[in-house]
Amino acid sequence: MNPRHDALQLCTEPAMPSLPGCAITLLRDVELLSAGTTRVAELRATRAMPGTLLLAESRLPGIRTVAMLLAAARNRSDGGRAPARFSDAADWLAARILLLGLSHVAVTADTLPQLDEANRRAAELSQRLGLEPSAAAPVLMTGKTGEDEGGLCQPLWLERCPVERVIEFCRAQTAQLLARWDAVGI
Repeated sequence: MNPRHDALQLCTEPAMPSLPGCAITLLRDVELLSAGTTRVAELRATRAMPGTLLLAESRLPGIRTVAMLLAAARNRSDGGRAPARFSDAADWLAARILLLGLSHVAVTADTLPQLDEANRRAAELSQRLGLEPSAAAPVLMTGKTGEDEGGLCQPLWLERCPVERVIEFCRAQTAQLLARWDAVGI
């Protein structure tokens, strides 16, 4: 659990805090389109939050793959019934944690439990696959965030920059995770 008092507090200013690594605004286009959003015009008009780089999730196809694998494994263990929505926000966030090497994720008090669940799922999958566990720390946002704007984007902090290195790292992490998935046979 990440108690609220342990989260890095931010002021209500829209600027992102200065943390080691690289601050990005992740456009959650693939997750939202997978869920059937009709807000395509809003997705196209999304801009980076101040002090961050904008990165579209569609440039990182491994995130969708891993989110679906996490959902499939969870749904199989829940009796195999197909839910109305196959994956949930914690599956997508866990995939981002695993594949992007996130150090921090901007959350509100309402979304802090979602980060806890995503960290738990990422740690569980890492353990099952024999990979080094990773978790993202919360940054409690008290001002307006991308999540407040209808969930189109999400502020994240990565341990590496520039964006080209992020994309290469994500591809390498995806290949490693999928290879371990095949080897372990989950």
